[in-house]
Amino acid sequence: MVTTILVATSQSHVAFTQETNIVVSNGKTRIIENIPAILTGDILVEKNSTLVMRNVMLQLSVRGERAYNITVKDRSTLVLTKSNIVSLHTASNITVRDSSTLIVEDGSSVSGFQFLRFENASLVSLQDTALGVSYIVGSMNKLELLHVAAAGSTVNITSPTASIDTTALGDLDLRTAQLDARSLRTINLKVQCTRARLNDIQAQRMSIHATEEVYASGVRVTTSNVYALVNTMITDSTFGTLTVGLRGQLYNVTTSRSRLIRSGGMIYTYQNSTIRRYWNLKANVTDITMMPVPATIEIRDHNMTLVDSAKVGVDGTVSKPILSEIITNSVPTFIGNYKISAHFKSYATNPETIVLDTNKRMNLVFADEIPGLASVTLTITPQLILTGDKITVKGKIRVPVKDNIVELTYLTPDGSKLTQAATTNQDGAFTHELNVDVGGKWKVQAYWLGGEPYSEGIAPISRPMTFEVLSRQSMLNLVVFMIPILIVLIVTIVAIALLLLKKRGPSPVLRPRRPKRSWHIRRARTKQTP
Repeated sequence: MVTTILVATSQSHVAFTQETNIVVSNGKTRIIENIPAILTGDILVEKNSTLVMRNVMLQLSVRGERAYNITVKDRSTLVLTKSNIVSLHTASNITVRDSSTLIVEDGSSVSGFQFLRFENASLVSLQDTALGVSYIVGSMNKLELLHVAAAGSTVNITSPTASIDTTALGDLDLRTAQLDARSLRTINLKVQCTRARLNDIQAQRMSIHATEEVYASGVRVTTSNVYALVNTMITDSTFGTLTVGLRGQLYNVTTSRSRLIRSGGMIYTYQNSTIRRYWNLKANVTDITMMPVPATIEIRDHNMTLVDSAKVGVDGTVSKPILSEIITNSVPTFIGNYKISAHFKSYATNPETIVLDTNKRMNLVFADEIPGLASVTLTITPQLILTGDKITVKGKIRVPVKDNIVELTYLTPDGSKLTQAATTNQDGAFTHELNVDVGGKWKVQAYWLGGEPYSEGIAPISRPMTFEVLSRQSMLNLVVFMIPILIVLIVTIVAIALLLLKKRGPSPVLRPRRPKRSWHIRRARTKQTP
């Protein structure tokens, strides 16, 4: 049985049998596509030529009887798209040299080879690719690894620029001027570079040596050494042990295998190195009614000397990295005892003491209700209703803008939230009605969607308003409960009144008194008597 490979050129189609080498030379471009094939021969692309394999399933050797190789040289290009190339002999190699280019992309895979070797290659671009190659070594002008699965490969590369994203490698030893690595998973990572930017790196061991800067974030490494002559900045990372030099800053960096586990763990430094360590302070600033206040927080040391400050956002929150430790020659000096206060116009909170030995959160509350913090006003009528009745919420935004959306969030007595929307008229006013069917104390707050540009530095919200909903069954129960109390109260009043009347006795009968006769009438009667 003879297996045939169809190779398309710009002029004609050429058939290669099972025993034929594939050679593309003298500036030609050939395309192999949409076939499965077994090849017992080598592949050679040379002299400024291009070979494209698209949707090809290619096997080198029948049963692994001998090693067949792929060579790209003399400024030539090999492109694999949606193709799988597998060698059944473990001594097979792929070599790309003399300013040539290798592009493997779009779900392709290369497996069974011992070496993927680069000798002064031009571009090596591996994207959405799986590699089953023991060793990837050599040099090129530019390296791009994007979504590469090569967890079993040992990589030793020299390239002026290297870009790595979402890639898994066995070991990586890289020499480059500029490294940009993101979402890299490896066992051992060793980099010698001018500059390096690392994000989301996981490894057992990591060693970075830079002649200028190293910036790293989201690193999770068991044992790490980072040395930069100009500056090192590491944020939001976790290590077993970490040694840093020559100078730098650490933000939210913890170690778990040092002698000092408290305060985020010990950080070691190289000789004559000084590292500054910061922890994040997150503060929530409100007035007494829980309205967010766009204040300024002040950070003072134990002598009440101002050492730092931060502007609070319109939502009342702020996050600020604060210096807490200075490490020189692996000796830490803790300076994270601070007093924090908030200031807004003529208002101020009381200073609160904080020990910043890890990331901390705190609430700063002004003792007053600060006017002018709400860019939305609300009124509720009525404020006391029965279940099943309708509540009316009226409000107004601070700028008369028509057709703006105001989001009303109702907080029910059981803690659940109900979100409704209202639209403003030409005066910026809005009205919303809601039938309530749950008894208890409700809250409602308005949020002006898109109101930030008009809010002039305050939150585009209203103060929270409350209203009471009485259950109709509760009212009936209240009436039934009150009837006996009213009866007892009436009987008691009547009894007290009767008792008071009894103690006073019978009322005297008032009779009319005879008028006194005048003296001249009495005298006249006396004279008439004989």
